[in-house]
Amino acid sequence: MNLIKNKIFFLYLVVSILVFSVFLTLILYKELDYPWLVGYFLGIACFWSGFFYNQFISKKLIKSLDPFLYAMLFISKLGIYIVPFLISFYLQDFISPIGIIIGFNGLIFMPFIQNMISK
Repeated sequence: MNLIKNKIFFLYLVVSILVFSVFLTLILYKELDYPWLVGYFLGIACFWSGFFYNQFISKKLIKSLDPFLYAMLFISKLGIYIVPFLISFYLQDFISPIGIIIGFNGLIFMPFIQNMISK
């Protein structure tokens, strides 16, 4: 079990280094500008906050089984994902919507990440 977690950590470390080096290269060659990076990091921050909020929701609902609490938590989870898009559409000079979409790419892999963590 510990070996699997070490492999996952090593995989995240390698991917993070590669992503950072690609960003650094693109910034140095002036292919990326400030709004795109702000949008990307806002998307990643909202993705991870949504991921941890999802973990909180599952633990809270197992304890209480309240349908109204479920509805409220689900609506607030949607807000975590929708608010960055609304901000980016109103402030397109400062935050790029494309960067937010790319930052949210981790949502595709969220079921796999949750299954690996819950094991």
